[in-house]
Amino acid sequence: DLEIYHDGTNSNIKNSTGILKILGDTVSIRNSADDEDLAKFINGGGVELYENNVKKVEIINTGLKVYAAAEITGVVKIARVNADAIGSRLTIEAGVPSSATAVASIDLISRNASSGTSPISRIAGVFEDSNDSGLSFSTTLAGTLSEKVNISSQGDIIFTGFVSIGGVLNVDGNILQNGDGPAFPGIFKSGRFCKE
Repeated sequence: DLEIYHDGTNSNIKNSTGILKILGDTVSIRNSADDEDLAKFINGGGVELYENNVKKVEIINTGLKVYAAAEITGVVKIARVNADAIGSRLTIEAGVPSSATAVASIDLISRNASSGTSPISRIAGVFEDSNDSGLSFSTTLAGTLSEKVNISSQGDIIFTGFVSIGGVLNVDGNILQNGDGPAFPGIFKSGRFCKE
């Protein structure tokens, strides 16, 4: 039922009945030289996976930690844990120095043989100070990634380029036009931008 043998090339542990159990409060899998970790299974402490003796993935009591870039070729689904909750949440947390301006970003990349791995669009949190932050949306034109929309912590929205509105625009504040371009083809009445 249980065999441990060498087949001339590989060493094998073979079990053909029931479950093959490895018992231990901490189970460590290491390389043949016994100087690098490959995986650790810790009772009450989670699971750790290593690459070149560097921890890359860790399963903890609150979920999963990934310490390197994750390349996912399938669909990522985020399920609601609590049926009474408002909805699912994807949290992106990035540690940055105090002088940095981007808190965290989501890069959308179109990859093929000629395009490489440069982002084609980006959504980024923008650090303003210790209590305030905004949001930036960037797209690529002629191979250059540049910001098109910026939302400040005060709710101010700055658009770069033309803005096309297919319906009613309700504004609680002012509409300012900077730079060259045609004047607004409309009038501003009672918080509403209307056609003439």
